[in-house]
Amino acid sequence: MESVPTSWNSMSLGVMFTVWRFIGAIPAPIFFAETSALCCSFWDIDECGIKVRCWIYKKKQLAYTFVTIWISMQVATSLLCIYAVSRHDYVVKENTESLKSPVKRKKAKKEDGKD
Repeated sequence: MESVPTSWNSMSLGVMFTVWRFIGAIPAPIFFAETSALCCSFWDIDECGIKVRCWIYKKKQLAYTFVTIWISMQVATSLLCIYAVSRHDYVVKENTESLKSPVKRKKAKKEDGKD
């Protein structure tokens, strides 16, 4: 929120959450569809020879694979958050050091004694 002007706060929040939703919504079905396909032991095959749906899954392998994907995603998210926080602190510290703080100037008193 510190990187956008105050008048753009609501717009930046909307864009940020939209990007988050797309990043979370697109890869998840792909990962879980491929995982379930890898853990299938008996497929229903149509007339053309195409695998249609799975009838029997290897339950233990499926459970371990889903848990492994979930844990790896949590670890990746944690590492990216730690990197983002450390990078944010570095950028903010760098930008605040270059800013000059305003100094109030004292009014010069007139030498003739009249204020």
